[in-house]
Amino acid sequence: MNNVVYLRHFVPERVLHKIENREGVSWWVTRYAVAWDGLLLPGSRLVFMADSEAEARAWVAAREGERLEPAASLRQQG
Repeated sequence: MNNVVYLRHFVPERVLHKIENREGVSWWVTRYAVAWDGLLLPGSRLVFMADSEAEARAWVAAREGERLEPAASLRQQG
């Protein structure tokens, strides 16, 4: 019996948001999941599109407190 599966439900979700400028017209926020060891998982997902960088940063800042750890505290894959 593997108890790790049951304990995983209590681990908070850890993600990293990346803001990218697409063709100078829009700003995309992409969410990457972070593994237990702090490395980024290979898959990502587009979660928000904005008309300005300030709007995208505000969206990310509003989401940082929602059961997610701040991205600055996570190790980035190098």
